[in-house]
This record gives sequence, C-alpha cells and structure tokens, in this order.
Amino acid sequence: MKESIEYSEITPDRFEEAIKLWIKVFGWDGRSYFENYYYHDPWYAPDCSLAVYVNGEMVSAVHLCRRPVRVGGGTVWMGGIANVVTLEQYRRRGFSSELLERALRVMEKHNIAFSTLGTGINRHYARHGWFTISTMNPSVSLRPGSLSPSPLRLEEVPWSPFPEVVQKLYGEFQARLPVPFLRNESYFHGWWYRRAREAGTLYLATENGSPVGYLLAKAEEDKIRILEMASVAPKYDADLLHLVGELCLRLNKSRFEGEVPLLPGWVDVLREMGELSATCSYGTMFRPVCMSMDELVPVLAAYQSKLQPWWDPDGF
Repeated sequence: MKESIEYSEITPDRFEEAIKLWIKVFGWDGRSYFENYYYHDPWYAPDCSLAVYVNGEMVSAVHLCRRPVRVGGGTVWMGGIANVVTLEQYRRRGFSSELLERALRVMEKHNIAFSTLGTGINRHYARHGWFTISTMNPSVSLRPGSLSPSPLRLEEVPWSPFPEVVQKLYGEFQARLPVPFLRNESYFHGWWYRRAREAGTLYLATENGSPVGYLLAKAEEDKIRILEMASVAPKYDADLLHLVGELCLRLNKSRFEGEVPLLPGWVDVLREMGELSATCSYGTMFRPVCMSMDELVPVLAAYQSKLQPWWDPDGF
C-alpha cells in the first residue's frame, strides 16, 4: 500500500494528538507544560504549529512560539522553535527538516525578526541556518561571613491569588536590560503563571514594606537555582544579591546559580559574596529571519554577556 504523506497545520481537533506525540517522544508526562502552547499562549497563531501525517497518523511536529522583544528602542518579533519531534520509526526521512523550512516561511509571513531555540543536536539546525552561541552560567559558592546585612526583606509569596505586583516589578527591571521580552497581562496570567508556580518558589523583596524586587528560585540538593530575579533600580541590586545569599543560608545551601544577569556592578558584588565561577553552554542557537545579521549582533551580545538572561518560565 502506497503511503499517504501530508504536511499541514495542526488544527484544534488535533491538539490532543500533538500533545500525546510530544509526551511520547520526549518520554515525559508534562501535560500541563505542553498544554500551554495551545491554550495559554496569547501570541499563538494556527499556522505556527505544523505536523507531518503518514496515512493519517501524526508522526512529526514543529511548534513556533512568537514573542515580542525590544531591540534598539523598537519592538520586533522573535520566533522560538519548540517541540521538534519525530517518532523513531519515521526518522531520517527529512520530515523535521521540511517542517523547519516551512516554519521559516511562516516566520517570514509574520515578519519575525529573528529565531532562537535550545538544543543538543546543533548540527541538525545548523543545516537550516541557525548558528550556535555560547552563553555563560554564573555560579557562586558562598564564603562564610561574606554577607552584609540587607535593609531589604525577603518574604515568600503565595501563588494564590495571582501575584499582581510581579508584573509591575518585571516591567521596571526589564526596562534596564538591553533586549527585554515584553510580557503582556494575558501572558502573565496564563503561560508565565502556570510555568512559574510549577517551577519554583516566589519571594518578594521589600523596603519598609514597599516592593522593590522579586526572586523566583528552586531549592535543589546543595544549591539554590535562580529561575528569575528583578530589582527596580540599581541602588537595590547589591542588596537583592545578598538576599539570595541569605536565602541559601536559610535553606542550608552553600551556593546559588542559574539565570543571574551580569549587569554593571553585579560581578563585583558576587565576587565579594564568594567564589564566582561560570561555565559556558552551547545549546542556544539563533538565526536572522526578517532582520540582517548586523541588526542581530546586539541581541547576540546581550545574551552572550549575560546582560540579558533567558528566564526559565519563558522557555519554549
């Protein structure tokens, strides 16, 4: 019997089939995670989810996440490639490669400036124009007696009701970064809220009862992992970092690492707190789409220098 091969958008009646495919191929029952792509992403568009059907069965898929970011004072769209999967028995037939090429055409249609993705199989995406950058991952091993008393207080915030203050604090901090990702209210209440509350614990930093920053963190075996952090002004930066150190001591951890931005002055503070080290990872890839390579350079510089971290709840 001759195979019937069809490339098409994933329609709402086949969302569940796509979610089951992702779960099966990735070997992880993260249903609530995968549901976000269809049901909690305010920028989802029907042509951003593509699949290959063989004899009517979905065997390969690629998903595109559209995200608004500010570059050089103007707002552009970024295209995040996510959930690239193919059932094992259908691999090495060019299905995902064709889907990636189709995703690029979708990005051009939506005037997406550049694309990014995270992977461990860089060569596959390099064939389609994505290139690898190195990103730094700071880690601080605390030095006994190195923490200065902070005038700020750090208090755990319950996830219910929705912590409205985070949206305001996020916006004020992102305005300080070179390539801010512009979360809107729908994104905060949907995608971000669902992911953040599953990922870690939320803390609010206050000065005399007024919120001046926040921290999203996860306690691991011997460390605190920073998933997201913000302070509204440079004068609070050092105190916020010392609050991270205090949280480590409170939870009997000796170090912290993760998405710690390296803004001016932050490296000096981290070195005063303990031994600062950084490892490079090579799983992030970028590709210009509707912008030139010269226009993309400031974005790459921001991510490579850790002036612009990629917050964990925003992952594709």
